[in-house]
Amino acid sequence: MDSLSFLSPAALITAILQADSVFNIAVGSLKAFILNAAIVMDCLWFTRNKIIHEDAQVDTRVLISLIRRQYFEHADAWLVKGQDARLCWCPPCDGRLKFNSDVVIRSNGSYIAISVRDSLSSLCMVYTERFAAIDPLVGEALAMVEAMELARRNNWLCVDFECDSLILCKEVLSAERTSCWAIEASVAQIRRDLVEFREWKIAWVSQKCNRLAHLIAKWVARSNSVGFIFVSCIPEHIRDCDMLTPFSFQ
Repeated sequence: MDSLSFLSPAALITAILQADSVFNIAVGSLKAFILNAAIVMDCLWFTRNKIIHEDAQVDTRVLISLIRRQYFEHADAWLVKGQDARLCWCPPCDGRLKFNSDVVIRSNGSYIAISVRDSLSSLCMVYTERFAAIDPLVGEALAMVEAMELARRNNWLCVDFECDSLILCKEVLSAERTSCWAIEASVAQIRRDLVEFREWKIAWVSQKCNRLAHLIAKWVARSNSVGFIFVSCIPEHIRDCDMLTPFSFQ
């Protein structure tokens, strides 16, 4: 390791992605190594900003514990997604509305889509928006913030919120302060907004169960149609996507 030198951050990232040849990491351990390296760099950068901008004192033991916890949470997300227990979208109970949200990333920003359906699976509302952020996790968080704002503005008090970001769902439902600094403000806002609902649920679903929001987001990114979308304007193959076999999802 002492003989390694990197002339730029890009060179370091390239070396991490090619760790099997650069660091002689076994192929079977490559995924875990890259995940751990990414979390270490993110935590170190966050800590560096705290020291410089807030004159914070750093406890090394706490930092190491944070890195370990984030690693296991991300690794657990891979495990849960790999199980893929549910294969299709399920409507909410009578008297409730279900909000599904998703984001797609493009070179000009992120496009979010929010679908609202009732217990009869009727599509009640579709809202889309574009943000400058190109971080998928940030986009997922902004989408959930917008979904809750829609529910609040329409005085819908019995609601379910679903998205395919397990990290976001865990951070929102955790009793602790979020360790993902990029979504810290969004998570705090979501937690504040939840107290205004009479009954609510936040749940992670696989991308196959979030198909409608995902396809609407992709369609919006191509057409650049943002705002409230008339249901009749959405292509039929997207509106009726949940009637398709789950294996047709791309």
